[in-house]
Amino acid sequence: MGNAVKFNERRIYATFDGRSRTPLPALAEALLNRQQRDWPQLAAGYAALDMRRERWLTAGDLSVLLQCNPQRVVSTSANTDPAAIKRRPCFLCLANLPAGQQAILYHRHFFVLCNPFPIVSRHYTIAHREHLPQALHGVIPKLLQLARDFHPDYALLYNGPQSGASAPDHRHFQALPKASIPALNEVGQHITKVCEKNGVALYKQIDGARTAWQVEGENAKDIAVLMRLLLRAMRRLQAPLGDTLQKKVSPLHAEPMLNLFCLYAAGRWRVMIFPRRQHRPSAYYKSGEEQILVSPGAVDMGGVLVLPREVDYNRLDAALLMNIFQEISLGEAIMDEIVAAL
Repeated sequence: MGNAVKFNERRIYATFDGRSRTPLPALAEALLNRQQRDWPQLAAGYAALDMRRERWLTAGDLSVLLQCNPQRVVSTSANTDPAAIKRRPCFLCLANLPAGQQAILYHRHFFVLCNPFPIVSRHYTIAHREHLPQALHGVIPKLLQLARDFHPDYALLYNGPQSGASAPDHRHFQALPKASIPALNEVGQHITKVCEKNGVALYKQIDGARTAWQVEGENAKDIAVLMRLLLRAMRRLQAPLGDTLQKKVSPLHAEPMLNLFCLYAAGRWRVMIFPRRQHRPSAYYKSGEEQILVSPGAVDMGGVLVLPREVDYNRLDAALLMNIFQEISLGEAIMDEIVAAL
């Protein structure tokens, strides 16, 4: 059971309840402009982002944008072991936010925050007001609502507790411009419709070593129903592949390893789900010159592979890239088993 947060009103920059004349993206960008001016940590984060290096790398059907971003080392190397999580204060709880950080109170249940370690320009974290474990259970409707309120230029993302969330103990989403994520702006190489029910379609997409589901439709309730069915089938088939962290964090509503993006445009939602085999590739755990410090989350699965160390950015080639995605992505054979389970 989560604990309700008693927040200092001075932390609240604005409120959004759906009746405001100002759209949520405009409120968020106004908050960002003010925070860059008044909060030194955020200004430093965006100054560091301006110094990033980027290059494209292709491995077969898969193309990703490599980003060398040293400030992301804290997130990439975060210790998400349950014991370590329990020892440290939660950095997404309002009481523990850095001095000077403000938030938009969203429908009284979430706080929209400027991410002080941005991967792209206009990068936000949307944290639940209560300290609840990271999980999709019970918040899929809110995810869809957030995507609609942030449209048309933003996408929402979710990192599972075993799949890139650096705060697996606190329920949260992120928002960033959809134009910054390659997978949201390109046609998949191999995409197949699996089924359609009540106007909601499910697609299977295979791009080289990366696999994904896409759920599309106009009715939020029907989308939520199909997503729950899909997650249930994924959990049953993926359970032997993952570790037990999620069971320790949320034993009643354990979910499969995944990352997802959700966006809304022209009256339709599109949810892109990347099923995962494991959290980090084997190269992450190696030592010396064989180590590659990479810990993929949704942004990485979406085609922007973040590397905090320049040595990894310089030496990553097509073979290493293919190996990383083969290790962390769910194979096509298991995807087909999930289809059969549906």
